Amino acid sequence: NVQLHGDHYVHAHVSHQFSTRNDAPRKRRAWVNCPEGHGLLPSTTPRAGFSCDKCHSTMAEDSKMHSCRACNWDVCSNCYDGRDPAWLSWDRPKPRGGPLESSSSTLIARARQYSSFVLLMGTLNAADEFNPTNALVMRNKDEVKIPLILSTIPTPKEFQRKISSLSKEQQAFANAYRKMQLAGTLFAVATIQIKPNLERLLNLPPDALTKEVTLCENLMRLFVEYQIPSDLLSYSGDYKLAPARMRIASVKKNVANIDKMLDEAKQAELELQRQEEMARRLQAEVERMQKEKESMSVALNSLGGFDGATWDGYAAECDFEAENCAMACEAECWDDDDGDDDELCAELCELDDGEMDDAPTGTAEEVSNEPSPATNESPEPAADRQDQQSEAQPQESHDSSESAHASSSGDKADVSVIDYTALPHRLNANFDSLDVFDSLRPTKIAAAEQWSKTEKDGVMSKEKTRVLDSENQRAERVKAFDLLDALSRSGALPLEGCTLHVVVAATHCFDRSLMDTLVRDNINPIARAESSEVIVAKTLHDVDDARTLVQPQCIPRLEEFSRHLIPQ
Repeated sequence: NVQLHGDHYVHAHVSHQFSTRNDAPRKRRAWVNCPEGHGLLPSTTPRAGFSCDKCHSTMAEDSKMHSCRACNWDVCSNCYDGRDPAWLSWDRPKPRGGPLESSSSTLIARARQYSSFVLLMGTLNAADEFNPTNALVMRNKDEVKIPLILSTIPTPKEFQRKISSLSKEQQAFANAYRKMQLAGTLFAVATIQIKPNLERLLNLPPDALTKEVTLCENLMRLFVEYQIPSDLLSYSGDYKLAPARMRIASVKKNVANIDKMLDEAKQAELELQRQEEMARRLQAEVERMQKEKESMSVALNSLGGFDGATWDGYAAECDFEAENCAMACEAECWDDDDGDDDELCAELCELDDGEMDDAPTGTAEEVSNEPSPATNESPEPAADRQDQQSEAQPQESHDSSESAHASSSGDKADVSVIDYTALPHRLNANFDSLDVFDSLRPTKIAAAEQWSKTEKDGVMSKEKTRVLDSENQRAERVKAFDLLDALSRSGALPLEGCTLHVVVAATHCFDRSLMDTLVRDNINPIARAESSEVIVAKTLHDVDDARTLVQPQCIPRLEEFSRHLIPQ
């Protein structure tokens, strides 16, 4: 469940055929207020280190700010001008020519209980190439909130005016830099479902892991935490003839064997730590007794000394005492964890006596030819044989569909690919030709530096929210890429259950505030914003007549205020 939240300007009454928005009313927020609508009061920073919640700049000591103490929200004087808010845009109005930045939009991703997917964010390098820059593994009611930084670039007409006085070489460089900026206005979000790719990786039929919740959790743990190769977990027999129950039982046995191996490795490490601790304590005790012997020798020599026989007997007694102390330390080290060892042995014995012994091994032909214990006792009912045949038949159809999919995917000439990388350039061209008011600015989208993630350690545990900085983001990205590498066998298998969301942004900017635009300039801001939205909709839907985009009752207003968008 991926959602994009953010304040948006007033839109035209778009026809239901092209509308994708929720009809619920949006709350108007004024930039002179905090996000919760409280008024801002002037304040002065008592010391350096305070930051503006709007532009994220660090303030010096005795800097003027406007604050809301109820929400702990502060803005600097540059982000606050005391005028009426222009809530029709993504950001507050500034003089024409200056870049605008805003972090009012947030990307929110959630995962349901016992479900998992990989969230990827990045850019599109080509029509068929996605370049992920950030990645997260979402599972078991995880929720991540990613603030999006929106920054505008000049309009096409404004850009041409500014470079008109430059030389040809400088104009060529400026145009190339403009193309790079337009590429940054395209933001892509991809989601990859984990369960369908796990089933294909382990040679299981579709939807085989739907009700195997425990097996899915164990597989995720082995792949994410231990990076276990998939060859050690997948079904290695002839999966075309084996029924679904046999393959699932084989995978369960492989998972149990890997868990047993990991438990043995942990016990070996614990045993090594016990031996190292015992050696350290023995060495410390020997050194203590040696120092005591030396100090006693010095004390006896100062008092006149003993004869040789008396001193040799005392030294032997000290050595015997040290040996007994070392043996006591060794026994104490071994006795501390007797209860844990007994519990672990009981768990392993229970695991060995459980479903691992019931899982079949070998190929499907060997298992089918060998008589089972149930067959020796009583003949197998005909209904059970029919169930096994019915379980094998869907897999054969699934394999045939997979081969058909592979053959169709091999012929790339018949596959039509939409080139979304050309969309920013098409928008820029339409802004130049259709935006007669020169108000639409392409907007770059980038993820903020800090995210917030809410997760649960267990089913009964409480939710915990933590901040993901650059280091945590890098760790999450490495974990997600390792999982994708395992699911695809290092790129040998194509991924299934993938969706790609492409986001492109544009900002309608006003030279003045809302009231100044309405009173001083005598301009209807709603009509201007509607005209800008129709321009964007014409480009996205590739429609010539704008009247097909709006509802019938809104066509007269469109003809009155946006006649230049209707073909004559």
